[in-house]
Amino acid sequence: MPEPNNKIYLETTALIDHVLKGWYPELKEILDSSNHKTTSQYSCMEIKKGFLQNWILLYNKAIQYNSFHKISQFISNLSRSPKRYYLGACVDAVTLFENEYSKRMPIDLAELYGKANEGEIRLEKFKSILRTQIKRCFHKIKNSSDEVYNPMECFKDISEPKLENEMFYNHPDKCDSSQTKCNIKDFIKDNTDAFQKILEKLESLDNNKDDETKRRIISLKELLKNIRLNRNFDNTEPNQKHCWNISDAILAVIPKTDETIITSNLIHFEPICEAIGKSVKGYKSTLS
Repeated sequence: MPEPNNKIYLETTALIDHVLKGWYPELKEILDSSNHKTTSQYSCMEIKKGFLQNWILLYNKAIQYNSFHKISQFISNLSRSPKRYYLGACVDAVTLFENEYSKRMPIDLAELYGKANEGEIRLEKFKSILRTQIKRCFHKIKNSSDEVYNPMECFKDISEPKLENEMFYNHPDKCDSSQTKCNIKDFIKDNTDAFQKILEKLESLDNNKDDETKRRIISLKELLKNIRLNRNFDNTEPNQKHCWNISDAILAVIPKTDETIITSNLIHFEPICEAIGKSVKGYKSTLS
């Protein structure tokens, strides 16, 4: 049974792991023990322009192939490229497929696909599973959350990907193609103290700063300076990159103080949450 007043907030990594992957029993336990689950439109935006877009690119690539082994070859080639996020999403897609495919009995597949060979059958099942996950993503997010916060009015015209002539189209897939400007200036202004504390905490990490943290510090300084100078800015260029660079800080500020932030990205969220007095909890895969 859920514990009294056990409120949780799923930031982007937890939302992806829950809605699109589903192989984290520790995360499922956290969800099952909660009686109130929230997330944010900002996380939906990150999923649409990031992880989901990578799955769409892979699905559309799979349409060109006639056997599953070509999917494996394509992913193998990615391992020699700098596209680590795309590679990670592709590996997750194959993991999801293998998990579902392994549950099917060979006789059932034979009855369904007739004389098709193993490579053709695996490709068709791969596309079917991935297609279903892409189409149901935002519906599953809505059904798994009691509330989706959107204090910045972020990406109000977000929409699920459209399937046309076998190919997925994901427009708009980022803010500069969105028809809605958000209120990031007001959000940062209303929470200036919290963002200033986060900046000071990150600057104090001395040599323990990765490239992402360094970018976050630069963008926090820039946006806080814009607030001090009362400059106008929103989610369009050139300030869009600053919005994305401080994403973890935004995601940590959004939830209420009585909610525990759930994430697999503790290395970045722990110092941020410590700076503003927010509770954070991580989880691992059973294979970690």
